[in-house]
Amino acid sequence: MLYDGLLQICVYKEPLTSKFILNKSILDQFMGWEVPVGIERNGDQIKLDFDKLSHIISGGTTDFGNQIS
Repeated sequence: MLYDGLLQICVYKEPLTSKFILNKSILDQFMGWEVPVGIERNGDQIKLDFDKLSHIISGGTTDFGNQIS
C-alpha cells in the first residue's frame, strides 16, 4: 500500500518469493549495524538499522517456515 494523499493498493499476480538468499554482494551494500532482512517486490532491499531501532519483535507460526533437510 502507498499513501501520498490518496491511498493506493497494489495487487500482484506473482507470489511472494519463498527465499531470500544472502551473499557477499548483498552484504557489502550495508554499513554499520544495518542488517538485510528481505527484498521488496520492486527489488529494493529491506533492512533493519540497529543504530536507529535498537529492538525488534519477530513473530511467526511454528512449522510454517522453510524446512531445512
